[in-house]
Amino acid sequence: MSDIRLIYRSENAMTAGGTRLLVHFHQIVENARRHNASANITGFLMFDRHRFHQVLEGPEERVDILFAKIQADQRHRNVEQLLREAITERDFPDWSMASFVDSAGKHPLKLQHNITSGGALSADHFLAFARDFVRQEDIESE
Repeated sequence: MSDIRLIYRSENAMTAGGTRLLVHFHQIVENARRHNASANITGFLMFDRHRFHQVLEGPEERVDILFAKIQADQRHRNVEQLLREAITERDFPDWSMASFVDSAGKHPLKLQHNITSGGALSADHFLAFARDFVRQEDIESE
């Protein structure tokens, strides 16, 4: 089974606000980490209260099953696949699900990449941000 990279974006359909919304997001991330580790899926999820952007990497069949679940998930609206490609190397091999949430829009990497809250990013733009974010996290954890 060959590996693929799939990038999508969707609109947030969760009705909770404030702290409850962030609690829901962190539950999504924790569930993803548990599931993805056992399914050999890696990736990165960004949430700004308005939109989700996510990159998934792993065995094609497993990524497709997960993406179908995301498309049916009531927490997402207007799910749009931005990229699907075969890969020989993963960008997030050590991350069952790296995540980033920043509603204030003042994170230095968001500013550097010119990312605004609620903005719809292209696959290339999002992937560049995600790679830089994970690289920064790896450096800070050493």
